Amino acid sequence: LVSKIPLTLQVLAGGSLLYEVFGADWILHGLAGFGIGALALTAYSAGVGHYSYGSLASYFRLSRFHTFKVERLRASAEFTLFSIVVVALIWEVFERSVHFASPVNVFRIGGEPMWNIFGDVFFAICGGMIAHYLLTHKFKWHQ
Repeated sequence: LVSKIPLTLQVLAGGSLLYEVFGADWILHGLAGFGIGALALTAYSAGVGHYSYGSLASYFRLSRFHTFKVERLRASAEFTLFSIVVVALIWEVFERSVHFASPVNVFRIGGEPMWNIFGDVFFAICGGMIAHYLLTHKFKWHQ
């Protein structure tokens, strides 16, 4: 059952065509990164706006580090980048585990070479940082 869920999602997202054309799945990773980046920035803004940066740093025991005592200029970008990397790496591990659970799947999930995995993570990061840039600089979402 677990191996069929991502296969179904990929059929809905365009099927095997995205995996037959080199790099076409990077579009999906970029769009997913864009969504993750927007959600991460929203979560960061809500957390800092509701509790204050100092309270959150103290709660997560980050205030003992000198650099985390006050909010830095790029703290929202750092949080966005961290969130994207965590989700992208978890997704890539999930794809690999699905491949090993069902190695004869027709969509080649997890069968990519290692450099393609790096491309997936890279384009997710690019999409997320584009979302961060647009929301902070163009739409003035969080300052």
